[in-house]
Amino acid sequence: LPIPTPASFRSVHAQGNSGVLPPKLYKGLCDVFQPSAVYWKESDYDHRGYYSYFLDLSDEMKISPSNVIEDVIVNHLLPLAKRGLSAKDGERIVGAEWWCHHRPISANLGHNLHFDTDESLLAEEQSITHPIISSVLYLTGGAHGEQSAASPGGSTIVFDQAPDAKTVAPKIWASQARNNSFMIFPGKLLHGVLPCPGDGTTDQSDAKMEHRLTFMVGFWTRRVPDKMKDRRLYGPCGPMPPATDEHTWMREIASGYENGAGGKSGRSNTPNQDDISSYEVPTISPAWE
Repeated sequence: LPIPTPASFRSVHAQGNSGVLPPKLYKGLCDVFQPSAVYWKESDYDHRGYYSYFLDLSDEMKISPSNVIEDVIVNHLLPLAKRGLSAKDGERIVGAEWWCHHRPISANLGHNLHFDTDESLLAEEQSITHPIISSVLYLTGGAHGEQSAASPGGSTIVFDQAPDAKTVAPKIWASQARNNSFMIFPGKLLHGVLPCPGDGTTDQSDAKMEHRLTFMVGFWTRRVPDKMKDRRLYGPCGPMPPATDEHTWMREIASGYENGAGGKSGRSNTPNQDDISSYEVPTISPAWE
């Protein structure tokens, strides 16, 4: 039977590192999206509106991913997302929409409440559709390990409220940011991020201040681009860019996956999915007080 959602996932590897990604793969993803990485400048993150990328999921991608993002999504996050669904619904997933955010600890106001939806279809047909599962992979800025104190990064909050609800949500789920942990929830629910309070020890003048870095994936049961009239690079559910001098981050994510290697060296210490435990996300009620 599917586990209750929202739910969070954590694991302890033999090396003692807590997380859903093996250490080498986790570090690789953190390096690609660290605040100083070329990705943010080349995608014009600070001046552009919302943008994401859509991947068609396939068995071939699972066997031989062409970059670290495909590897992480297909071989690590998708199996966990399916735990929140029946076997039948899990098999309906055909695509993954992904995007990422970074915010400096102690220097941001979180993220506004919103619904994950097909932005293009909403604008063109005023139709509201959602991924079957939305998810957050916490990379940096969260709590460390199992025994650490409260997370300095803001928690993700999910309201028990869909767009067609007749009443306001009676409760919320609050998922604490914890490095290398993964949280899933039904894609139709209202959600956002609380302000990042920090831990009182961070010097905000320090250029190396730790950031709350998150990698989001929406798992869809239809190919979203099929109904898009104007699909564009660096727009909602856009294509991955070519690996040119304008998009050198594409070369970075493919490092180690050349010539059909499929990132095998990065997955050599992949934990058994059965070793990754699920945890119910704490609830708060009433939601709006």
